[in-house]
Amino acid sequence: MKVKILVFTFNRPELLEKQVKCLHKNLKCEYEILVVHDSRQNEYVNQFSEICSKLNLEFHHHDSIDGNSPSGYHSESIQWAYDNLVKINFQDNIVVFLDHDMFLINELDVEEYLNDCDIAGCEQSRGSVKYVWPGLCLFKAKSIFPIKFNFYPCDFFGQTLDTGGGTCEILRTEGIKFKDTGVLYPSAYDEIDLTEDSAHLGYPFELHMDRKFLHFRNASSWHNNMIADDTKINVLNNILKDFIEV
Repeated sequence: MKVKILVFTFNRPELLEKQVKCLHKNLKCEYEILVVHDSRQNEYVNQFSEICSKLNLEFHHHDSIDGNSPSGYHSESIQWAYDNLVKINFQDNIVVFLDHDMFLINELDVEEYLNDCDIAGCEQSRGSVKYVWPGLCLFKAKSIFPIKFNFYPCDFFGQTLDTGGGTCEILRTEGIKFKDTGVLYPSAYDEIDLTEDSAHLGYPFELHMDRKFLHFRNASSWHNNMIADDTKINVLNNILKDFIEV
């Protein structure tokens, strides 16, 4: 069964090729990578389109409207891809959603990982309500198609849920088997102290799925306008150079 990998991009074209290299090196299954680019006023469309052409990746552009929140933009792009790509074309596939700053640094067989469950991802909790963060989300399309849910933020049982909030309905559905991919916060890599503010600029690196995915975090500067991250990019490159050519 071919696995469909959907990468969601916004404003960091320089990260895409590194992410794709990591996927090509470490995915141990039959797969196809598609890029879904969200933008306002066609920002970065040409850059991402050219990279996808160079790397032979299928490219889709979602044109959103100004005035939304970061969580709103994120979920809107993912929902558009689910409605217009996944539900129409990938009914018989395993689907993986990845944010543009998730780097696969260890081997992964997606079919094997989902062998004993219907959906896997980083579990989020607000009070007693649990849902799936869609920045790393793997699922068997046939298993979740019958469920009425969405990826939008929402209020549920008095709790305010951010991106992916509507997936709480999946986790509440009888018979659905969910696997939490988990998250760790590494303290160091070789001689790099990852706990120093200068190394992470307030958003520490994360490791997901038993150290298979490295999450840069806040690459799109969605919070506090974090754009001066050359130092953090250098830290990322120092890590990735042990896995791919950067």
